[in-house]
Amino acid sequence: MMWLSVVVVVLIQALIVVVAVAVPTSPRAIWVSGSQDASTGTDPDTDVAPEPTRDWRADFDELVGGYFADNREVTGSVALRVGDQEWGYEVDRPFETASIVKVEILVRWLLARQDGGLPPDEYLLAERMMVGSDNEATNELCLIIAGRTSPGDVPGGTGACSLDGYWGSDLTTASSQLDILDEAMNSRRLTMESRQVVRELMSSVTDEQRWGVSAAALDDESVWLKNGWDDREGWLVHSIGVIDGPQQITLAILTFGSPDYYTGISHVEELAKLARQAIRPERG
Repeated sequence: MMWLSVVVVVLIQALIVVVAVAVPTSPRAIWVSGSQDASTGTDPDTDVAPEPTRDWRADFDELVGGYFADNREVTGSVALRVGDQEWGYEVDRPFETASIVKVEILVRWLLARQDGGLPPDEYLLAERMMVGSDNEATNELCLIIAGRTSPGDVPGGTGACSLDGYWGSDLTTASSQLDILDEAMNSRRLTMESRQVVRELMSSVTDEQRWGVSAAALDDESVWLKNGWDDREGWLVHSIGVIDGPQQITLAILTFGSPDYYTGISHVEELAKLARQAIRPERG
């Protein structure tokens, strides 16, 4: 009977090998900032990394971080979101908001007024604030809505215009700006009509202010953006916005230290292109 025992053992070992081969192993997940279980094997026409073994976070650090290493006169922060995945460089470094805070102020005005209808005179102030970055219109609108929203009503917000007419010098981060943009574009607390107002105003920025995030967009993609700048013994130059392509790309770029306005714009636009390239190199 010994020969029968040997046959049984051999058959069991063969079965184990077959089962081991038949059960596939899980691909290595792509880890990106803000996502512990990132998706793999996505549609190759989107801007989400399609290769399960590529270290896209390292690519982002190399391209964006390398740019700052080569341009040490400027400091900055870059954050990018596609779906529930995020990439970023120094995303929690604080900067004064300058005029990018006007997106938060717009959201606060809509939250305060949408249920009763948007007053036409206030809409004109909001339009001037967003389209031409008019500071006087912003001051007026800010005073009108002061006290009508609480500081925490806008995720990632600075609280601008929630208590008084003060705005522009509060500190923000690139990561927080992604949350504010998401609230402006996608929040269910804003009505569909209010979200459409956001899109209309952020897509109607004057030509001379359409720099920044737009540099990362392809020819057939829509862009909603708001920029901010100010000379604070070195220029603050920021750009935040959303690129509407195969998937929505939310991007925030904050910088300080440029010697002038136009150099700051050049830095921001190069960073926008590098950030897009990092998540899809062949589109660089």
